[in-house]
Amino acid sequence: MGETDVNDRDEVGSGTFSTPMRVDGEKGVVNMPFVGQAFDRWESAYEFYNAYGLATGFGVQKWSTSSSMKTNMVISRTFVCDREGVKRDKGKIDNVKEMRDRFVVRVNCKARMIIKLKNEKWVVSTFEDIHSHELTSPLETKMLRSHN
Repeated sequence: MGETDVNDRDEVGSGTFSTPMRVDGEKGVVNMPFVGQAFDRWESAYEFYNAYGLATGFGVQKWSTSSSMKTNMVISRTFVCDREGVKRDKGKIDNVKEMRDRFVVRVNCKARMIIKLKNEKWVVSTFEDIHSHELTSPLETKMLRSHN
């Protein structure tokens, strides 16, 4: 998928890793993203994180980008767990008694991977792997939007 460059192999903090680790998933053993990992294209980084999500039990969203003020070129991308954010209260709608309660999907999960463009490579600058919810079972994970 992409190349890896490892400069710092120490644990950075709770949930943030800079050491390559392997995880047993439904599709076999997959590599866990780590700080310092490099990819030739941002799409490769997304595919890698999405494959990691499939194996471990969560979906992925392309969340945000940052651009250079000088060149207007994208220099950073953030991928998040599909349960990032909170449910908005839309209030009552006219002529409708009550909207049915739905399963709460957004639970403000902070799991994410941020990549930055450095020397024409996309490098993982932040990897947070602590989810604020239970992970999806392997059979249900492939039904999530990012894995279809």
